Formats: sequence, structure tokens, C-alpha cells
Amino acid sequence: MKRLAQLLLLGALILPPVKGARAEPPKDPIYVKTSNGWNGAFAHDNEYAEFRVIGNSAKLQDPYHILLRKDVGMMVSFADKKELQSDRDLLSAHAQWEIDYWNQHASRVESDNRADLIGTRKDVKVTEIRVYNDKGAQLSSYLIGLAAKDGVFALSVSPVKKDIDPLVKELVSSFKLVPRKLDAEEAKRLSSEANAQQSPAPSSAPEVHPKDAEAYYNRGIAKLDKDDFDGAIADNTRAIELDPKLTDAYYNRGNAKRAKGDLDGAIADYSRAIQLNPKYAPAYNNRGNAKQAKGDLDGAIADCTRAIKLDPKSANAYNSRGSFKGMKGDVAGAIADYNRGIQLNPKDSRAYPDRARAHAKKKEYDAAVTDTLKATELDPKNGGYYLNLGWYQLFNRKPREAIAASLKALELWPDKAVLIKTNLAHGYLFDNQFDKAKTIYLENKDAKLPDGKRTFSQVVLDDFKEFADAGITHPDMEKIKALLTTKPDAP
Repeated sequence: MKRLAQLLLLGALILPPVKGARAEPPKDPIYVKTSNGWNGAFAHDNEYAEFRVIGNSAKLQDPYHILLRKDVGMMVSFADKKELQSDRDLLSAHAQWEIDYWNQHASRVESDNRADLIGTRKDVKVTEIRVYNDKGAQLSSYLIGLAAKDGVFALSVSPVKKDIDPLVKELVSSFKLVPRKLDAEEAKRLSSEANAQQSPAPSSAPEVHPKDAEAYYNRGIAKLDKDDFDGAIADNTRAIELDPKLTDAYYNRGNAKRAKGDLDGAIADYSRAIQLNPKYAPAYNNRGNAKQAKGDLDGAIADCTRAIKLDPKSANAYNSRGSFKGMKGDVAGAIADYNRGIQLNPKDSRAYPDRARAHAKKKEYDAAVTDTLKATELDPKNGGYYLNLGWYQLFNRKPREAIAASLKALELWPDKAVLIKTNLAHGYLFDNQFDKAKTIYLENKDAKLPDGKRTFSQVVLDDFKEFADAGITHPDMEKIKALLTTKPDAP
């Protein structure tokens, strides 16, 4: 036996399996080293939860704390249903119990149900919790609950980041209840099984059993995360063939189809997911986005409204509906939805530029600037935010701030240099730096925007009209118009 290859960790001690010993059942979580990480087990009475930590970089700090990677930690725990004071929906009671605890110890607490991370399972719940102190500092975690007979086993992973979602999905897929006592014999059996396994190295698109629908679905998620839309569609299609009632496979195939531009196909898949699960809020929200892309704004708003009714804490649904209301001209309604979406998830940088555009439509340029500055704070590498900031600062009559924002946009987003330079030239013009402005206007006069539909000069002239409509003028604007519209003499 390779006694050093597979070690059983009991509490903080490392022990090799011992044959014939009559040991007491383990009280702390135990861990079995595998060739690709750790298998964990945590007992309560006559059942235990098992889970898998993938990756040889994972480090056990103590029986209850694991460093999954350099910047991600996990805690293992169990909550007795007597503490939860609920005999019915243990998972929801557990999540609320945790939220109530933080409400007593923090300035603000926000939470979201992350149904997108659990697939079709009903015995697991993932709640995203964000906790703030009085200075605005944030602590975030995924609370993964597994329902048991007498309570809830829990894995808490921190912090919350988009690139950690796949890791959480892997934990969820391995987090299962075993209706057996975790005694010494069971612990030895787990160790023996780990010895017998030859685990392959992790892969973003692992090999799957030809009849395993859930595995195809999971591999489809990995491909979608890597923008392999054709691969994601193929894997989710295979999952559906194997299990026609696998709701999440329709939803994720719809996401891949929408990303490819197949809007009708996406809507059909979202509709099938909704048919299978009429309470599937994310499917309503995403179907709404697909309908908007086809020009059906009323249908899009109706779908988002339904998503909000099913999940009143869905920031995405509020933000989507706000966008669609703005497109219909209901700017006040749009701002109200953005306000609620931002209240639910203040760390989503995408919501602030959307609300900024709505404020700009109402000529509330101070508010537009404030929102866009917040977006740059949350996502400082997004050149598009600085492009927008430069534009709003021009209408806010702050040309030097517009110049600074435009220069930053050029640094971050060189592919959009022609468009960004319109803002930069306007900033120099309104700041009375005529020579700098003139140089940029003339150097880019005939350049085409990336979409190929308009030239730099056409954009500048359109901008001048917008400035005039807003009461913003400069004595040198007519000189620039003349320079841009004068055709060179024929040789």
C-alpha cells in the first residue's frame, strides 16, 4: 500500500489508515489527499456530507478552513435546525439565519440567490452575501448550503468574483449527502477509494461519460465561459438529448445562441426552460434581453417584470428593465429601475453607465458624471467608461476634465482612437487651445469610425449640432466647420 501517497487527515493530525482499530467516529471534517486535490467529509449523527476540492495548490489550514488558492478561502460548518428554528425550508432558513447574523454586526448587508450555480439540484442553495462596514469596505462570500436530516451542512467561499463562479460550481456538483455514519470503517473506505482512483488533471473542458447529461451540461458551462459558443451549444444539445427535462441545459444553450446572434433560437430555448420551470427568473430576464435585441421592447419589459416578481432581489432584472424603459422613452421609469438595481448590487459597474445615459437624456449632466466616475472606480480598465465621461464633461462645461478623461480613454482603448479624438479635440477647443484642437480635427478629418458608417468629420459636425441644441457654443466652432467641409483644390 502506498501509505504516503494517500493520507487521511483527522482533525489537525495526519494519520495513515489503521486496520482493525475500533476508533471513535471522527468529530471534525476529515480529508483524503488525492492526485488532484482533496476529498472532504463532515459528519453529523448518522449521515455526512462529502465534497471535493480540486487542485493541488489547495492547502488545509485546519479541519474547518481551506485555502483553495492564493486569494480564495473556504470554511466548513454545520447549522442545526434547532438554531434555524425551521422544520420546513431548511436551506432558505439557513441563508436567512446567516444574513440576520451579519445584520447585527455590519452596517449593511446585501444578498442574492445564485440559482445559476446549482444546476437542477433542489437539495443545495447558493446565496451570495455582501457585508459592508460603516466606511463602505466590503466582505463577500458564497454560502453553499446542503440540506440534511437535522440541519444544513455549509461551505462558505470568499470572496465573490466572476472568475470564482466555476470553482463554486465544481464544489456544488461534488457536495452531496451520504446517509451513512462516518465511523472509522467508513473513513477507511473513503481512503481506500481515493487510493484506487487515478484522477485526471483538471481541465476547462473535461472528458465526459457518453451518457452523462449533467457532465455534458457542466462542460458546456466551461465552454461558454471561454466564449466557445459552438462547443457550448453542442454540449448542451447532447445533455438535452440525454435528459430532455434538464432545464438549465436549455437556459445555457439559449445563452450561447444569443451570444452568437441566433435570437430566435435563444428565445425558443429560454421559453422551453420556462415551460419546464415557470419560476425560472433568470430565463425570463435573458429572454427579455433577446426580445429587446429583436426590437420587441414591450415583450422585453414584460419578461423582466416577471423575473422581478419571481426574484425581487435580482439586480440584473431591474437593470435590464431600466434599459428597455429608457429605449421606450420612459426615462424616469428607467432611472427608478436603475436605482433599485444599484441598491441591490452596488458593485456592478455596468449599471452606473446605463443610469448615467438616462440622466444625460434629462440633461442632468452632474449626475451623469457622478455615475460614470463610479463606474471607472469599479472598473478602472474600461476605456468605454472614460469615453463616456469625457462626453458628459463637455456638456457639464468642464473641458479640462473632458481632456483628461479622453486621454485616459485613448490609453485604455486605442482601437476606438478616432471616436475618442472627437471628444479630445472638442475639449481643447472649449478650453481655448485652438491650435491643439485644429491639429486633431485636421489630422483625422477623413478617418472612418470602426463601424465604417461615418467619418470623423461627420461625427464632429453632428456633435456641434448637439452642443448648439444644449446652448454650448464657442466662437471658433465656425472655423472648424469650415476646415472640415472645405474640399481641397483640384491639382
